[in-house]
Amino acid sequence: MPEIQGVCPIVPTLFDTSEKIHFEEMKVLIDALIASCVDGLTIFGVGSEFYKLTDLERHQLLRFFIDAVGKRVTTIVSVTAHGTAAALEQVAQAVDAGADALMLLPPFFAAPDPGSILNHIREVVGAVDIPVVLQYAPEETKISIPTDVFLKLSEGSQGQHLYVKVESRPAGPLVSRLTENGLKVLAGKGGLAFFEALERGAVGVMPGCSMADRFVGIYTAYCSGDKGKAFDLHNRIIPYLSFVDQSAEMFLASEKYYLKRKGLIQSDRCRRPDFSLQRIHCDVLDRYYKVLTKA
Repeated sequence: MPEIQGVCPIVPTLFDTSEKIHFEEMKVLIDALIASCVDGLTIFGVGSEFYKLTDLERHQLLRFFIDAVGKRVTTIVSVTAHGTAAALEQVAQAVDAGADALMLLPPFFAAPDPGSILNHIREVVGAVDIPVVLQYAPEETKISIPTDVFLKLSEGSQGQHLYVKVESRPAGPLVSRLTENGLKVLAGKGGLAFFEALERGAVGVMPGCSMADRFVGIYTAYCSGDKGKAFDLHNRIIPYLSFVDQSAEMFLASEKYYLKRKGLIQSDRCRRPDFSLQRIHCDVLDRYYKVLTKA
């Protein structure tokens, strides 16, 4: 069973000018991310605009993603269906395609009760023998999951291959509570609190991919025992991470703008409805780019 650790960025879905998936450009980006020494790649996260894809596109993108990565790093496929039956179908498709691990976004539409959420997670986790990352993103889902739900899941054999991606604010206390009880934690929210999460026992981060190489540097320094360097490297990118974290759609648009600025992609189009970056947004992003390329 593969271990999920280190830097496992969310791969964005790239679109051409007609909003069709640009598979060739995605292959170039995937190759570049792997060359930057990431530990894994994740598809169908919020950063992949999963909620704007058709069922057919999701199926095509899943097969493409697994083939494009080609076992060079760990592949993590997010399961996002709200219904348990539909989620189990997505699980089966991911496993059949050859995914190394899953990420599970618990159901949130119509505010299911904690017991229902727990049962949903248990069914999905129990259906596979590969690692599962539970994505806890209360700002995006508007659902709070009691810590006891995560702790109950850690009991027994299921907890052996269970991770939690923490995206709550503040994240620190929850990270500590989970790690102190034996759960493996990944930092979310674009990696904004990654250094603190590492200090609290987190095993990795799932950021956007525009700063993937920077996060590799942070993680490498920290694991080598140079916390001072890791802190300094993380501190350099915090202003950018804070700026783009104003909304989920602004984050998506900014990530693609920055990737294009770095020359890693040609089209920074997001699928509608999207966030339209204004001139001032772009000016600020350009300033961050110039500062960071000198750092």
